[in-house]
Amino acid sequence: MNYRNKTIFDWGSFQSNEISSVISLNVMQIFKRHFDHLDIHNVIIRDVEKQIGIIFQINKIEFSKTEGIDVYNLVTEIITSLNYNLKLFGIQYLSNKRFIKDKNIIYYKKEFIKFNVNYIDSKKICLLPDSFYQANISVLNHFYDNFHKWILQSKCSNIINLGDDGGNVCTILSSLFENKISFFHCSSSFECAKKMISLNEISNFNISFNLDDINNFEKVNDNIILFINPGRKGLRKEEINFIKSSKINYVIYMACNEKAFLKDLNLITRYKIKDMVSILNMPIINKYQYLYFLYSETVSN
Repeated sequence: MNYRNKTIFDWGSFQSNEISSVISLNVMQIFKRHFDHLDIHNVIIRDVEKQIGIIFQINKIEFSKTEGIDVYNLVTEIITSLNYNLKLFGIQYLSNKRFIKDKNIIYYKKEFIKFNVNYIDSKKICLLPDSFYQANISVLNHFYDNFHKWILQSKCSNIINLGDDGGNVCTILSSLFENKISFFHCSSSFECAKKMISLNEISNFNISFNLDDINNFEKVNDNIILFINPGRKGLRKEEINFIKSSKINYVIYMACNEKAFLKDLNLITRYKIKDMVSILNMPIINKYQYLYFLYSETVSN
């Protein structure tokens, strides 16, 4: 299964990011026979348990709704013929090979991919094709077994999450905490978090794009454990500044890039490594995810 259960195909080369799922390969082989006329740049495919979300990123400047509906109907026919369930399909304009979130997507169908997890207790997770999801679902239990152990060691009753997997992390762990807040960069991940809060009837879980909200949360809560889940480049400057000025004693850092983690650790110097686990997230290409449990030098090891 693909890392994060998401594959991005370059249409011209037919090459994907990292490694492709079997489902995404099956879908792309058929798409290549039908959609060359669309001037597609990339195809984003996310699949979980035969549920599929697809976004075509196209180079065209103009695209009629009638043409889009025709494409959607053909995509639906193809996905159904493969015995998969199309949950979302959208067409996205590209501008200089970059896209603007939520401002240039034409949606023809929009439902969340939903699946259940049952580690701490049963929760329903929601994904969109371009939302963030940290782990290969087949090894997700290894993540949460360690999270649970470290949370118990910390004796923390509240959680702050920095990073776009926060909706999933805080949802799955919600019963372990009194109060929860997550800071987002990605609007699709934020949208998924809102849906999960509603579906799972989670209380005392705030989500925000504003770091001031995270600061205010810390001022009125104590016994906080911080979950850090950054991109490959690590934490942003404003996030580093927040951590350095905080009174948080325990941190769990999920690193897909060890160099970025070490760079960040050199900036938040009062934290030391208490425990570390590496999880083989993509066996075929030998890719690991690194989980670190950090403690502040102000508490005893």
